[in-house]
Amino acid sequence: MLVTAIVFLVLSVVATSAMLTFLAMAVLQAAVAKGGRVLDRRLRKLQAEQYVQLVSLPLCAAIVGGLVSTAISIFVDYPPWKHDSRANVVYILIAIALFVGTAGPLAIRALYADPKNLLIGQRIDRLKDGDWAHDSKAEVINTIDKNRAVIKEKLNSKGIWFVALLMLVIASDAGWLVLDYVEDGVSPGVITTLVMAAAILSGLVARYWMWPMYLRSTLKDLDSYRAEADALSPPAFTAPRSPASAVHHRYDHHDLRMAVGGLLVGAILARLSTARSRGQRQG
Repeated sequence: MLVTAIVFLVLSVVATSAMLTFLAMAVLQAAVAKGGRVLDRRLRKLQAEQYVQLVSLPLCAAIVGGLVSTAISIFVDYPPWKHDSRANVVYILIAIALFVGTAGPLAIRALYADPKNLLIGQRIDRLKDGDWAHDSKAEVINTIDKNRAVIKEKLNSKGIWFVALLMLVIASDAGWLVLDYVEDGVSPGVITTLVMAAAILSGLVARYWMWPMYLRSTLKDLDSYRAEADALSPPAFTAPRSPASAVHHRYDHHDLRMAVGGLLVGAILARLSTARSRGQRQG
């Protein structure tokens, strides 16, 4: 009977840990989804092309600046003519900087040039601005309907795996408590009982309250996008505009400024990090 009690104890620990993991994943996914929807609404106010010019390109420049500054610092501290030279590291950093500086902006622009890579709200805004050459109302509605179908399928799911896990938790907890009481004549502690009850209760709350609430909220956003897409109509007399022409020309002048600013920021941060590391070694 002792061996059986130990087996139930192991099952209880494993099942309870799995239930708590399920709770953590549900909370994390709901939080990420909520943050994603908030970010989507913020990004929708900023056109994709402006986001590329004001955020993505300066970020690439900052990475390049940091890599180059670090390579220069290593070259100064460990030049090729010394026995402890780290020239290979310098070459690798420079190669990565060249790749990021050239392929990064091209890849980002290519990514945003395809409407399918944009947020649904941004695709709708592009169509409202007259860019019907690269996207269409039917494709946007098709994307929304596919997402809605996936959400509805999850919402209507019976959660067989969760039910099985719940039964395993309850059975293993009950079996261990009963066998432990029969074997040792000791009732479970208050903390142990509370942990078991909390794991079961939190799993039920996550599965049957938090998860459906998150799905309904996502479905509500998709329904809002669906209503916007249904109201779209192609322009009657205006020629389709490309994404580049929809952006004011003043942002073209910002590209170089933002790139230089990103390089400087990356270089300064890398230099400060190198100086601090050098000071710690000397100290």
